[in-house]
Amino acid sequence: MVELKFLQTLPIFIVGKDSGCGIRELQGLNLGGELTIQNLENVMCAADAQEANLKDKPNLCALCFSWGQDIDLQLEGNVEQTLEGLRPHQNLKRLTVEEYMGVRFPHWMSSSLLPNLIEVSLINCRRCEQLPPLSHLPFLQVLVIRGMDAVKSIGKHFYGDDVTEAFPSLKRLTIQDMPNLEAWSGSNGRVLPCLNRLNVWGCPKLTTLPCLPSLKELELKDGNEMLLGSVANLAALEYLCISSCSMLVSLPEELQNLTSLRQLWINWCNGLTSLRLQGLSSLRKLVIQGCHSLTSLIGGLRHLTALHSLAINYCLELEYLPEGMQHLTSLQRLTIWNCQKLTCLPEGLRHVTTLEALSIDGTTPPEWIGNLSSLRRLQINGCDKLTCLPSGLQLLTNLQQLQIWGWPCLTALPEWIANLSSLRYLEIEYCRKLECLPSGLQLLTNLERLKIRGCPQLEKQCEKEKGEDWHYISHIPYIEIEYTKSQSRRGGECCGRLL
Repeated sequence: MVELKFLQTLPIFIVGKDSGCGIRELQGLNLGGELTIQNLENVMCAADAQEANLKDKPNLCALCFSWGQDIDLQLEGNVEQTLEGLRPHQNLKRLTVEEYMGVRFPHWMSSSLLPNLIEVSLINCRRCEQLPPLSHLPFLQVLVIRGMDAVKSIGKHFYGDDVTEAFPSLKRLTIQDMPNLEAWSGSNGRVLPCLNRLNVWGCPKLTTLPCLPSLKELELKDGNEMLLGSVANLAALEYLCISSCSMLVSLPEELQNLTSLRQLWINWCNGLTSLRLQGLSSLRKLVIQGCHSLTSLIGGLRHLTALHSLAINYCLELEYLPEGMQHLTSLQRLTIWNCQKLTCLPEGLRHVTTLEALSIDGTTPPEWIGNLSSLRRLQINGCDKLTCLPSGLQLLTNLQQLQIWGWPCLTALPEWIANLSSLRYLEIEYCRKLECLPSGLQLLTNLERLKIRGCPQLEKQCEKEKGEDWHYISHIPYIEIEYTKSQSRRGGECCGRLL
């Protein structure tokens, strides 16, 4: 490698033990762009790392230092000296350190030798007890700290001594998989003034957050539900995601103080039995999914007058939605998917004339669905017993997209489908008893695309220029039919160009 004098790009260099594979091969190369150096455990002499001469490679913008899994901990000192010798040029913008088994980070990470860093990632440095003081980096915007088992606190050492403003440009911070992290304190100076996104995953002992005045997005995952007690102080918070927090039984009352919150996601919190949502006057999007023990929404949704999008998915014990949904005067999109005990929509929904998209699974579409005059997209899945579409559908003259999935008893589409004059996309999937199409499809002059899949009887009827129903659909520019194995076709047949 050392003979390639004009080599400028080398994405990955794997350090070996054989002659010609050592890290000294990088010495005379004028490399630029991104470089990942793997298997640094094979550096037997720390002096070789220094001879790689990374500090004199000004064109490198991103570096990743990576060790393997099989490291002799007796060589701890050599590991630390190796990383010390890999000091980069001051032009470096992105730095990643992975699987580093030293106890302390090198001096060049704790000084002003890398003033242009924009992004730093410390991954699985499991023996380091303290984070390097990076607060002095003036342009650092992204910091990822993951898998640092020995770190118990984030505080003074992380911010540095006599710092009046710590991390002045940091916008995104991820703290993940730190099982022994117990405390995160603030500082006497101005800390994280520009931080707008924070992810905290897998830090079960951490109970409080410092004051973060600019934080707009917060994601808590894998057992960090105790931090919800600190969110009341996050006045600027607009996005909150709570995932895989199995000990969460209900949301704390402090949550209702988040008057700026616009999006709330609650995912796979299996211990959550009830949900009270009040005071969230700015909430525009609410997603609840995978909460298998959730049985009720206490107090209803009537207070969420700014809500535009509501999704409730995989909530297996939820039997009904609360009354008062007619107060959701801004609701435009509603998704209810795989909620096995939720078999019908609440009556109040018929008055939500702002609704533009409705997606339901296993829930019987009501006859009053025709009242939803603004509806443009409708997806209905898993109606096991219904043999026909509800007649109220014919009133949806603004409907542009209709998807019918998994209706095993559906035998025919009604002739009144011709009333859906705005329809542009029709999809029919896994309706195995559906035998033919209605002649009214000929009148849908705006229909641009038809997709048929898993409907063995219908496939033959719609065969291009041969099927009995072909003349009903021949005017449609894009037709996609995926033939089942019982048919003589291979895969699908497409008439026209697919969108």
